[in-house]
Amino acid sequence: MGMILVIDDEDMMRATLREALEAAGHEVLEASDGETGMHICQKQPVDLVITDILMPKKEGLECILEIRRLNPALPVIVISGGMRFDAMDVLDLAKRFGARRTFWKPFELASVVRAVQEELETPLHRVTARLAPAGKPGPLDPCPRVHLVHSDGLRAVSGSAGGAPGGSHSCCISRPAGRSSPSFECALFR
Repeated sequence: MGMILVIDDEDMMRATLREALEAAGHEVLEASDGETGMHICQKQPVDLVITDILMPKKEGLECILEIRRLNPALPVIVISGGMRFDAMDVLDLAKRFGARRTFWKPFELASVVRAVQEELETPLHRVTARLAPAGKPGPLDPCPRVHLVHSDGLRAVSGSAGGAPGGSHSCCISRPAGRSSPSFECALFR
């Protein structure tokens, strides 16, 4: 199955997800904060990341941005128990930053496990590399399939999460090699 990294500051949440994911045949790595999670991502290849949003040291939105810089095709599922706003909630923002799926806590465990299975079975995931340790190429180098497009329109999205005005914002579109009309992935970079 897959190597799943679960990043959440709640011990019980990590333990519950670990148990369910291992029962479904996955291997699970855990991190209790975003900083530790990103350290694991740089040292250990993973197939998918599940992250909370509100955590100490590095929050989930920062993790999503860092993951998108390291490997735009790596699926991210976000879980959160707080910060709903009238105009935009934190899960909507997570999707704009590149999360594939989002769940409000409490959630049905079976729904998260099913989402993990579906993400790992997508054609795009099967043709892209796992996140390789820093400085080492992955089994499939995604660079030939990546195109960067700069857009001022992305400033409003990343600016709402603390992006600096006038900074560089890009959309990374990944295309599987050998396909003329692929599915594209989009991620924001700061």
